[in-house]
Amino acid sequence: MAQLSDEQKSMRLNPFDGDRGYPGDRVLRDGLVTTKKEHVCNECGHAIVVGERARRQVCIFGGNIETYYWHVWCLAKAYDELVGIDKIFDEMPKPVHEFDADYDLDFLILKNKTLTELLTLQQMVMEAIQEKIKDKT
Repeated sequence: MAQLSDEQKSMRLNPFDGDRGYPGDRVLRDGLVTTKKEHVCNECGHAIVVGERARRQVCIFGGNIETYYWHVWCLAKAYDELVGIDKIFDEMPKPVHEFDADYDLDFLILKNKTLTELLTLQQMVMEAIQEKIKDKT
């Protein structure tokens, strides 16, 4: 599989994934632009300087038209973290005992954690599961 550019990664990520929103909310425009004036990145809060490539979304949220800007590299970094987390989830063992029934759901809730935090939590959960399996046998 070919390596994705930061611009491609930034466009694959849904910046509002998980937001419930309101009926009638929708995206009017979504794309990459070269900025003509300074904007503030909605991810990191730092300036997007004139001439920099950025992702822009024009949306209707709650009945208001809103415009959002993000650094390409901010969304590319977020994409890389989410893809890394998804790979970890794919490699994790599936629940096999009744005490593991909500295991997958708990980890899906933790998807907003950083990759380092998730790896630490994964190790803790795996150790706890192994202890429970030992106790049951």
